[in-house]
Amino acid sequence: MAPLDTRLRRDSGMLVVGDDFSVAWDGPAENRIYLQNGARHSWGVADPNLSLLAWRSAVILNSMLGETRYPV
Repeated sequence: MAPLDTRLRRDSGMLVVGDDFSVAWDGPAENRIYLQNGARHSWGVADPNLSLLAWRSAVILNSMLGETRYPV
């Protein structure tokens, strides 16, 4: 990830993470970088909680597919 570091958007030094767990960056919108268990600053203490792993995965997959394949 080091080569991409300068392309990732930050706010107060922390990565900007969207509702679909994608990291804001200056690259093409169709190419997304997703963050799993690394956005506690955005999502709070529940972010690293393994009990939410299936839900987070469904949110990310729906975003990648561009449709609601898995209801969340």
